[in-house]
Amino acid sequence: MTDRKVIYYPNQMSPVNIKRRIFLSILLVLLILAAAGISYLNKVYLPVKIKAKLTGSLEEALHYNVNIDRVSFSLINGIVIRDILVYDKIKTEENTILKIKRVSFHLLYLPLIRDKRLIIPVLHIYSPELKLSYNKDSIFNSSELLSAREGRDTAPKNKYQLLAYKINILKGSLLFEDERQQPKFSKAIHNLNMAVSVRNLKTASFVIHGDFLSEKEGPPKIFLQGDYIFSSKELKAKLNLTNLSLAELNPYLKTLPFLLSSGIIKNTNLTFKLQDKSLEIGGIISLKGAVIEKEGLLLSADMDILPQLNYTTDRKTLRYKLGLKLNNAELQGIEYIGKVSDIKGDLELAQDKLKTNNLEFQALGSNFKLSGLLENFTSPALTLDLESQRLKLEELFILISPPQDLKLSGIAIVKVKLKRTLEERPLDIEAALAIEDARFEAAFLKEALQHIKGTVNFKNDTASWEGLSFNYLETPYATTGTLVGFKDPRLNLKIDSKDLRLASDIKISPDLIKLNTFLLNYINSDCAIKGAIHRQEKNNPLLDLALALNVNPQDILVFLPKQLAENIKKINPQGNIKLSGSLSGKAMDYKDWEIQAQGSSEFISLYNLKFNNLSFALLEKDKILNLSGLSASGYSGTVNLDFLSNFTQDKPSYALKLKSSGIDLGELKSDIGLKGKDIAGIIDISANLVGDFQDSASLKGNGLLSLQNGRLWQINLLKGLGEVFLLPDYQKIVFKEATAEFNIENKAISTDDLRLISDQLKLNCEGRLGFDGGLDFVAYAQVNKELISESTDLRKFTAAILGELGNAVSVKISGTIQKPKYRLVPMPLDLLKRVKDFFLGK
Repeated sequence: MTDRKVIYYPNQMSPVNIKRRIFLSILLVLLILAAAGISYLNKVYLPVKIKAKLTGSLEEALHYNVNIDRVSFSLINGIVIRDILVYDKIKTEENTILKIKRVSFHLLYLPLIRDKRLIIPVLHIYSPELKLSYNKDSIFNSSELLSAREGRDTAPKNKYQLLAYKINILKGSLLFEDERQQPKFSKAIHNLNMAVSVRNLKTASFVIHGDFLSEKEGPPKIFLQGDYIFSSKELKAKLNLTNLSLAELNPYLKTLPFLLSSGIIKNTNLTFKLQDKSLEIGGIISLKGAVIEKEGLLLSADMDILPQLNYTTDRKTLRYKLGLKLNNAELQGIEYIGKVSDIKGDLELAQDKLKTNNLEFQALGSNFKLSGLLENFTSPALTLDLESQRLKLEELFILISPPQDLKLSGIAIVKVKLKRTLEERPLDIEAALAIEDARFEAAFLKEALQHIKGTVNFKNDTASWEGLSFNYLETPYATTGTLVGFKDPRLNLKIDSKDLRLASDIKISPDLIKLNTFLLNYINSDCAIKGAIHRQEKNNPLLDLALALNVNPQDILVFLPKQLAENIKKINPQGNIKLSGSLSGKAMDYKDWEIQAQGSSEFISLYNLKFNNLSFALLEKDKILNLSGLSASGYSGTVNLDFLSNFTQDKPSYALKLKSSGIDLGELKSDIGLKGKDIAGIIDISANLVGDFQDSASLKGNGLLSLQNGRLWQINLLKGLGEVFLLPDYQKIVFKEATAEFNIENKAISTDDLRLISDQLKLNCEGRLGFDGGLDFVAYAQVNKELISESTDLRKFTAAILGELGNAVSVKISGTIQKPKYRLVPMPLDLLKRVKDFFLGK
């Protein structure tokens, strides 16, 4: 066979070109048909038939009115639906539930033609605006939508099956309003993006994130992701919220059993599981600056909440367990304590139960650890253990509202146990306070009580202690007692030491201290006080007391101011003085006190002078102290005294009237340093004196002294005179009478006429005796010459001459009362004649 040769003429096409031309022609026809089809879809089918059908289907499915502005098709975006509105009844802004700016998607046409399945690979929803709201009648604007979903199984079946593998929602917004709240509550989320995808027709996964509208910096954000398993109908999700202010949710937080008024949800990481009508929630919620109020208590804290919740939707039952991790918390409004700060630790709130094992906090200036359990919220029962290793006692002492002049300081270990149903009163509280080393100060104490050690036990509102020890003025003491009631306490106190015993029953309130019993025994002194101390003026309380005292002055010296104690020591008081009566007036203004009392003593000694059967009346009123009717017996005589003091002047003054009679010098001599001396006589003294307390030189007055049958020559002063005058047997001379008028002034006792008279001798003296014992006297002698001439004493010559001279001879006395000095004063010239006459017997 020979090859066939084909010859082409100029106007004839090759087969390749023909095929190309046919293909292009077909393509052109298809494009024309597609353009015509798209034109038909965009002008007739989609905007008319599909739009109407889609609107009707949505209204039937949603039970709401639906309006679609336009449905179109493009090769790039597929089917595009623009401006979808879902609204209730009337097409107004207020009734609009949902707005969607644009929806676009492509369809898989083969399943549509073959299986009548509408399969959408990706559904894009742009700028949806969803509005959810409650009206004042508690009707939810999308309630019909929910009921439509509940009745979906009974709804007519659509002949087309719709399936979207993925849904993207971009730049949406959600507005929630609640007109039931006053004012109306409104909250919006914008920049809301959502992606939902179906994997293997088994699981639907979703991611949602958006921003809450807020005027604050760093707007709150929401992020939600999860999965829905079709076969088991199980929903799992994770929710994250950041920077959400609780104040914006206040209307709904009011439904809580406590008031959560402020704070920020800093972050959440919550998990949700919904299956078989059971909702489980877990995870963590971090709050910052949360403020919780409940029945006068206010808690502010940073905290982490770890919820474990289970809610059954059909039975509407809730089981829960909440873990709370507190940090930097503060609790205010606690009875007695006031405020607890720096709280940190874990709390667990379970069904009808609240417990903690490791809570730490600061209160009363001290650190505490707490563990406890609160059960049965209907009738709460509390078990609590509280401990502090270094409790500051000054803060604890404030709880009992003590007087301002009382202070307690130091460190103690405290342990508290409480177990009680809270509805019962009082609470069953037990506590132990182990005081390591404390100090107590009070205005009425000369110095503070130091080194207080021991244990105080508390039960409810009662404190008791036994064997509590302390030191006061370098003396150890032990005490037992009870304190009942911390707001208005009643104190029963006993104190013992080697020298002191005290028993008291005292009721203390903010404005009154009532002394029911106050018994004190110190060495040889006793004190019983009853009455009230009114504390309206905290620094100067008003006293209204009944007193019964039996005081030995030596016992109280250690408690008195140093200068006053030194002055009393000079008097050297001995013996006990009983005093009973009443005292009223402001404590710090002793000059204004009103005192009325009766005093007595079986024995009293002053300056070593001893007296018996002392009695007196004491009255102080209007700044005048009157010690009247004082009488005592001693040395076979009596002493009477009246004393008056005036405190109205800048320098308090006094006046004293003294009268003593029948004092036997023979009995007195042993107490004035003359024991063993041949001294006797009966002496009477009376005096009227005035002065002021601040200056001993102010003492002045006058008096009278008289003596009968006095043997006085063994007194240093007179013994020296006897030697000077060379009297024979002068020690046997008895002064039948002695008198003197004296004055006291300028720290001295002076007299112009001291007379001592006996049968043998007459003495006249004048001069002064200083308070320091200094002497400045002149003595004149007159001798009975007849009595002397009968004496065999060789010195009668000189004595006889003196008798003749009369007052011509005198003696100057100086020195001190203990060591007197004597000096003869020179005689006149005619003394020689008198001596001559004496010898001549003229």
